[in-house]
Amino acid sequence: MCGIAIIGSHRDNRKKIKKALSEIKHRGNHPYEYEVFKGAALGANRLAIVDEESGRQPKANEEKTIYATQNGEIFNHVKLAKRLRSLGHIIKTENDTEILPHLWEEYKEKMVH
Repeated sequence: MCGIAIIGSHRDNRKKIKKALSEIKHRGNHPYEYEVFKGAALGANRLAIVDEESGRQPKANEEKTIYATQNGEIFNHVKLAKRLRSLGHIIKTENDTEILPHLWEEYKEKMVH
């Protein structure tokens, strides 16, 4: 099971997210990855299941305005990625997490129905 950390702060987000992820390093079989934003940070210790080589998380949309990380597997991600590509989204990997920011961008809350 992956480990996910989210920090909501206006100070030392890089330091805080690294500390949080190091506390849960046993939750993944890959080194942790993270993104730092103004007022927040998001990161994951990934237990690789799908697309082990390019599956680093968090994943972003093309503009790097929407990020996602997950603990799970999206079984129909190939079909969803094909649909998103037909709508003009650039999906770079076969990783199931990568489609999440694009699904949100395209469908908002309806993506979960």
